[in-house]
Amino acid sequence: MSKDIEAGTQNALPFEKSSVSKAKKSKRCTGWVAPLCIIGCILVVVLLWWVISVILSSVEASKSLKMLQQCMNDTSLSKTTTSLIVPDDQCNGENFKLLDLSKLKNLATLVVGDRCFRYVQKVNIRNLKQLKTVTIGKESFTLNREWYGQNPDFQLVLKNCPSLTRLSIGDHSFLEYTTCDLAQLPSLEIVEMGDFNSSAESSSFYWASLSLKNLPRLKSLLLGNHAFLYAKEVVLEKLQELQSIQFGMNAMTFAEGSDTKLIMKELPQLTTIMAPQNSTSFMNPQSVYILNTPSVVNVSLPGAFQKKHSVTVKNIGALQSFFE
Repeated sequence: MSKDIEAGTQNALPFEKSSVSKAKKSKRCTGWVAPLCIIGCILVVVLLWWVISVILSSVEASKSLKMLQQCMNDTSLSKTTTSLIVPDDQCNGENFKLLDLSKLKNLATLVVGDRCFRYVQKVNIRNLKQLKTVTIGKESFTLNREWYGQNPDFQLVLKNCPSLTRLSIGDHSFLEYTTCDLAQLPSLEIVEMGDFNSSAESSSFYWASLSLKNLPRLKSLLLGNHAFLYAKEVVLEKLQELQSIQFGMNAMTFAEGSDTKLIMKELPQLTTIMAPQNSTSFMNPQSVYILNTPSVVNVSLPGAFQKKHSVTVKNIGALQSFFE
């Protein structure tokens, strides 16, 4: 009898081992379930967030387009529109906060007159494949040219317009804006912001920082009097065809008493940087990082680099004289 029990026990051992092995495998498999569930939930949340943001953006763009039509006396605007010209003193309703042109897919020319869009806080010009020129007059997107306040939520976004060749902005436009976001503009050749008249304070983007990177055809940068006066950071990087930078009086002086930074890198064809006599352009950046601007030969920056604390420079042509 005991032998039979012993034999039965021995015969049961393989089954028990198999059960234990399966249990271990099951436990290992179960161990992967929680992380996979978490990852799946994260992906679902991200996807939902993206879908919701796209829907909201589309709704906002449609609302903006409708308001634009109304303030221009019900001018017909659609995806077939190729030219948009806004006359002087238009679209100044207090409820007009967002100008979004992303629905005008075939827009090639944008012209905004003087003193337009006074209450607009955000300008969104994106993904317009046919857009070639943007011209904005004076005192547009500015509530009061006599008030030099700033608002961190006011922004100009101009992105992914592959045919754009020229951006021109008049004096005192975008005065309160703190963001000027220009990106994915491979055909852009000229950027002009503000007035160079010696008697005028242009003051475009008075408080804004500026980043211009990877614009392969940009040849000329012109910033009028007091444009970007209190910038905290300026980045000019990988502008392979940039030849000249011209400042009006005190343009891009940089904010004082803060962590300010100037970065200029990979500007192989830059030959000229000019500012008027007694100008404070480039006076206040505390961190200065300039690399590979070997062709610079003409420099007039009377008050530049007086507040520099940290300096990294190499192969910078005539700019070297400021750091000796």
